[in-house]
Amino acid sequence: LAITGTNNAGYSNPSITADVRPKFCMMEGDSISSSGFGALWPAAVQTAIGTDWLFQTTAREYSQIDDGSASPTASVSVRLGTTVTPFRDGSRTQEALIIWAGTNDIYGGDSAATTYAALASVVAAAQAANIANIAVVTMLPRDGSAAVGGQSAMETRRQDYNTLIKAGYGSTGTDTSVDVLDIGSDATIGGASDWSNATYYPDGTHPQTSASTTIISGTYISPWIVGLPASQDAPTGLHASVLTRRISFL
Repeated sequence: LAITGTNNAGYSNPSITADVRPKFCMMEGDSISSSGFGALWPAAVQTAIGTDWLFQTTAREYSQIDDGSASPTASVSVRLGTTVTPFRDGSRTQEALIIWAGTNDIYGGDSAATTYAALASVVAAAQAANIANIAVVTMLPRDGSAAVGGQSAMETRRQDYNTLIKAGYGSTGTDTSVDVLDIGSDATIGGASDWSNATYYPDGTHPQTSASTTIISGTYISPWIVGLPASQDAPTGLHASVLTRRISFL
């Protein structure tokens, strides 16, 4: 499923077209994962994981995990059903979903518990759809000077959210079938004040530099994808139809 698209006032509006690569990884989240918003690392991931895998991000700028609306523009929870599950027909030998979201929820004042509950709901929906491999990503620091409660309160919520993610998933979590990519604890870009380092965060929020790309792609995302089993026991795959299908979820 090759996603090619236009950019309308900074927002992606992709088409889904036929792609015969046997393995597929979808990335869901917010502007940190959005190529249309300037993220460099998704392209680096595609290069690193090789020609067997197709990697695409359907992340949308300003998204929350669940903003309480039914809008696919605003909520990862809504997009899961409009970007991933409708295009699965059993043709892929391996598939994966990475969810990296929550920064806008936390920034906007949602508690760590509320944000984690929303994430857990999305994960549960992905599991119910029998997506074979799922990873969640911990939240990076960001400039919180305009966040609800200010920088310190936002950072506390971020740390608490990341703690809940690691307690819920990963090798030491309650659900060990979901992996955790703990970018939010990275020694270089995950510290409380690392957002102020322009080498990695040019605007204090988005890790949109070659240096941050090396860490995100090289240390976390790409190794996880290429380390997945060669195939899944009962392939559910993602749609490889020769038809081009237009969708407007971003």
